[in-house]
Amino acid sequence: MATGALLGSILGPLTAVMNSFVNGGTTGALVGAVMGPALTYLSLRDMNTVQLYDKCYRLRFDKHQLWQDRSCVVSAALGYLSGGSLGFVVGLDLAVLMSNLMGKSW
Repeated sequence: MATGALLGSILGPLTAVMNSFVNGGTTGALVGAVMGPALTYLSLRDMNTVQLYDKCYRLRFDKHQLWQDRSCVVSAALGYLSGGSLGFVVGLDLAVLMSNLMGKSW
């Protein structure tokens, strides 16, 4: 009984932390998906055609940004397929960390 109480007191808070981690990550992803287009519009609305073309050209050939975007999409998809919402959040977080680390070393 004492062992069960000990394990419950350790695993109970860990489960709560994991659930809040997943809920926070999922909520953040949904907020980002909704706010992304609005923030993009706000940042691009004052640009003329040449400035907009220049920004798109620079983003298209920025190897660090391309690496980060592609790794996030792939790892989020693999994480979601293997572990549901938890896999999605962990996959995105690991992709951002690894792409920042690997992008600086390349």
